[in-house]
Amino acid sequence: MAFNLQENNSKRLRLDRIGRWTVSIGGVSILAMLLLIFVFLTMELIPIFNQNNRLSEGTDSLVLPKNARAIYASQVSDTLYAVDDQNEWFQLSTPTPVAKRESYIHPGFTPINRGRELWRMETSGSNQVDVYSLDDTVATSHSIELPVELNQVQSLSYVAKSQSLTLVGTTDSELFTAYLSSTGKRQVTVLNRQRLAIEGVALSSAGDGLLLWGKDSILISRLNGADIHTLATIEGIDEDIVEAHLIPGSFGFVAQTASGELQYWSMLSLQQGFQIQKLAHLDMDDPHAEWDLMHRHRTVLIFEPSKGVTAWQLTNNTTSELLYFDTAVSESVNFTYLPNIDKAVWWSGELLHRLPMRGYRPELSLKNVFGKVWYDGYEEPEFVWQTTALADNYEAKVSLVPLVFGTIKAAFYAMLFAVPIAIGGAIYTAYFMSSTLRAWVKPTIELMEALPTVIIGFLAGLWLAPMIDENLVSSVLFLLLFPLLIVLVSFIWSWVPKKVTSNIPSGLHLITVVPMIIFSLLLAQWGAPIIENGYFFGDVQTYLADRGIAYDQRNSLIVGIAMGFAVIPTIFTLAEEAIYSVPKHLSQAAFALGASKWQALSSVVLQTASSGIVSAIMVGLGKAVGETMIVLMATGNTPVQEWNIFEGMRSLASTIAIEMPESEVASSHYQILILSAFLLFVFTFLLNSLAEMIRQRLREKYRSL
Repeated sequence: MAFNLQENNSKRLRLDRIGRWTVSIGGVSILAMLLLIFVFLTMELIPIFNQNNRLSEGTDSLVLPKNARAIYASQVSDTLYAVDDQNEWFQLSTPTPVAKRESYIHPGFTPINRGRELWRMETSGSNQVDVYSLDDTVATSHSIELPVELNQVQSLSYVAKSQSLTLVGTTDSELFTAYLSSTGKRQVTVLNRQRLAIEGVALSSAGDGLLLWGKDSILISRLNGADIHTLATIEGIDEDIVEAHLIPGSFGFVAQTASGELQYWSMLSLQQGFQIQKLAHLDMDDPHAEWDLMHRHRTVLIFEPSKGVTAWQLTNNTTSELLYFDTAVSESVNFTYLPNIDKAVWWSGELLHRLPMRGYRPELSLKNVFGKVWYDGYEEPEFVWQTTALADNYEAKVSLVPLVFGTIKAAFYAMLFAVPIAIGGAIYTAYFMSSTLRAWVKPTIELMEALPTVIIGFLAGLWLAPMIDENLVSSVLFLLLFPLLIVLVSFIWSWVPKKVTSNIPSGLHLITVVPMIIFSLLLAQWGAPIIENGYFFGDVQTYLADRGIAYDQRNSLIVGIAMGFAVIPTIFTLAEEAIYSVPKHLSQAAFALGASKWQALSSVVLQTASSGIVSAIMVGLGKAVGETMIVLMATGNTPVQEWNIFEGMRSLASTIAIEMPESEVASSHYQILILSAFLLFVFTFLLNSLAEMIRQRLREKYRSL
């Protein structure tokens, strides 16, 4: 067959064109995917930084029955009920009453649902109190006798649960508590109110906390049934307290003074006991404004008829205007927050207004995420990450600083272990090792990169961590002895006559490492008991604990070894290729000028390959920063901020892997995790960009070689 040069060239050009378009489309697609990831994360983060558009819905109104005096929310649905002055119960979606009870509601009672459940109180005798549950039907739940006649009661707070009932009340001269257990057992405690100078009481939503206040003092107590156990007191209050409410899930509380100032108090648990401390305060424009606690977000909702609805977030001590009234509303307005339906409601006359709070997420602020926050129960402002708990009213702590610190800490110890081994191995393999041995060693190390990190993390958590825990001193001693012995042997080797060293083929010096490993292990095992008994009194972990140094079985040492093992192949491969690709004539020219092999390596080869070596280290660092499974399985995932190598950490990647499956889409928790992913994306992007900049500068600097 005749050879057709023109046809062959056209085929080659066609293949080149197809290859060029394939590579171009692939590269553009990767850049487009990265851009889409960035756009998606940015769009999801807009609510965090959009402080002025928190509420996604406006207000709406419902018609009330005449003379409505209380509003209740259903436990199982969004249904609202109203009770009028004739004790008829109306479902607000229907015009007819659904129930009627001959009930006695004392003027001092708070007939507004402030808890999760819906209850009302009735009496069938002079001191008999019946508690009913209202939903679609009305059923008696509890009945208890008070230690005083009902017409003597001035104020009363109660918490009714499915199996128990707790009541706290006052008369002119007495403070009493009554408790009905699930077995029907009744407990009663009566105290002298004048002697204690009590002016007001508040009961926690769980029924286990009691707040008492007088003219110049505050007392916080724990309730065990009807028994009162005082926890903390404070005296010398500047102004009289007129109203106060305990915050669900803690012994902190919000109080209003006679001048209209709202105060946020917390109870701290110190070594010398409990202490009450004021964390924040807010001056209301209207001293007679209505306010209520929004339990889930640690927020006080303030209703001012002449202004609107304002939210005071207790955790970060900030206010935001949720609703502004163009014209002032009637001052005789009842206002409350209904947690069952997550709405603030106020009513006057025959009209009920509802403000949905869906979308209000005050914890999503830059101060909470990146700043120190003074949380309830803490002695001082701190960086804390703890987003979930068993209780619904838990105060979410969303500081990303511990996660960023944990990510850097894990990467630091991994690189501390991986970089010397990987770079040293790359130098030896590319420059000193024989080509025959290199053909075996290089693919073997590159094959390590195929090991799944979940397997490495599994082995680190279940095998390596317990082994090092049982042999802590010998393990640390081996890590210190082995490099020292290698340096010592290298120094001794330099004094060995050349007649001996010349008989060893180039590249086979590696065999001296094997006996050094065995000797280091034996020496560490022999010396560990001597050191532990002589310097650490027989137990190094107890010795560390006595000096305030924490020790966890799954710690940074384990992560450094395991993650370093996973990063070594990446750094080794890239660095070895950079060193091996240095033109041979450069080192040969150095030899011709009288340089030794080590001088040629340090002065010519490493400088020429420095851009590739730096890129290899930065790529390895990026992999360590984004590693998930090893950190997840080889640490305790505790968000601590200590450089202690014997403590664990919690990284951004592991947090996303743990908490993303359980987070609700578009919730605060979900958006915080999206912000974590965004930070991780930006961090790795900056690392890769920095690596490219350094590589280009080093290439320009040493191009003349």
